[in-house]
Amino acid sequence: MADEHYEWLDKDAAERLLRGEPVVPVGDDARTDAFRLAEALGAARAGLRAPAGELPGEDAVLAAFRQAGHGSGADRLAGRRRRCRSPRQPRPAAHRPPRLRPRRP
Repeated sequence: MADEHYEWLDKDAAERLLRGEPVVPVGDDARTDAFRLAEALGAARAGLRAPAGELPGEDAVLAAFRQAGHGSGADRLAGRRRRCRSPRQPRPAAHRPPRLRPRRP
């Protein structure tokens, strides 16, 4: 029945499968399902492995990130501070909602 499908897949079995450990449930159908699920997870895991070493352009990206986050250092050497500007500007007074006076019940 549909509600008995993956009955063997409890939290512990799922954790073992996600870690790549074997799971041997009772029953032929359950074993087949566990094997197929383990194969699918293994294939997905293999596709997510990062290549060894640095990625192309990684040095340039890191240098640009450091430059943007900390500036070149010239401002600090000159005694100036960088200002952080907010992208949101305050609303003009004409667009503010009117204040309501509290009423007595």
